[in-house]
Amino acid sequence: MMMRRIVVAACIAALFACASGPTLVGPRPVDPVPGSELSRGSGCGLLLFGVFPIRVNSRLERAYRDALDGRGTSLADTEISESWYWIPEIGPILCTSVAGRIVR
Repeated sequence: MMMRRIVVAACIAALFACASGPTLVGPRPVDPVPGSELSRGSGCGLLLFGVFPIRVNSRLERAYRDALDGRGTSLADTEISESWYWIPEIGPILCTSVAGRIVR
């Protein structure tokens, strides 16, 4: 009986402990103009010693801003990709790349 309570408590903790809210990257864009410019941007963050996040949570927002770079109001046909690199003794570098067509 006690073991069953522990398992149920662990399941509830696992479901609700690691959660975050949705992030709005940008407003829903209008259809891109045919032949519009393709743009790319990226943002990286460091997970110091695999524990302490440094600029990790804002990677997507920074990548989106980098892709726009003042050339338009939003992106359409957007593709998002993730990559990571490991630096010994320091921790992983996590990068997010955004590519899409610029909507003016």
